[in-house]
Amino acid sequence: MRRSELVTVPSFSAQLAAGNWYLQASSQAGSGVSQIPQIGGALWQTGSIISGVLHVNKSGGFDWATDVPVSGTVNGDSVTLTSDGANGEVVTINGSVTLNLITGTDSISAGCANGDYGTVTAVLLSPATGNWTGAFTSNGANIAAAAAFSQALPNADGYSPLSGSLTFSGAQCTLSGTLATEQSWILGHVVQAIVNMSDGSVLALNGFITDVSTSASQMTVNFSFDGGTCSGQTGSVTYTRS
Repeated sequence: MRRSELVTVPSFSAQLAAGNWYLQASSQAGSGVSQIPQIGGALWQTGSIISGVLHVNKSGGFDWATDVPVSGTVNGDSVTLTSDGANGEVVTINGSVTLNLITGTDSISAGCANGDYGTVTAVLLSPATGNWTGAFTSNGANIAAAAAFSQALPNADGYSPLSGSLTFSGAQCTLSGTLATEQSWILGHVVQAIVNMSDGSVLALNGFITDVSTSASQMTVNFSFDGGTCSGQTGSVTYTRS
């Protein structure tokens, strides 16, 4: 008779990729509770431990500028994340995880949204590093827009610094400029940049990554010029990854 042997199968845990994550939550609670629709920031994994710093947009219970540290664990393909109670609210996320996607449920205890719950999807957005092109119309003239961005990994506050250059080519505004890295960043799907232009003017950009899939291949930003040959001009441009 053969002796049976006990074989130990090593446990497997999914490995979440570090980077800039966008979370979209939807409320399923009744009226009178505040939903948290948009969250963005940094997540990373060490062993089975997940850590991160997020920011919450469009919620009465949180200030968008406030860091919201989160921590949790991965067990197999299951993940649990809990915020540290910033603003008196604790957000808990339970779901399944892959390299670049979390799907599951969220719930809030305490604070102004106490009792809120719903579904949540978190996506690792591809860095904006690369070439982008777009176009817009200003004062009846067609203007081509191009940019070359480089996006770094998130900093300690969850912001991903953005550097690079851009050009506007048109009848009145043919200019190039360099992003001021300390004032230019991506946070979740939110984009902000300050650009020092070749004529001495300053260009302000703010908008959103509108393709919130893992490819993150399109963004729409509003712009305004301060000083220079294009002073006072405003508008919006949709950039597409080349």
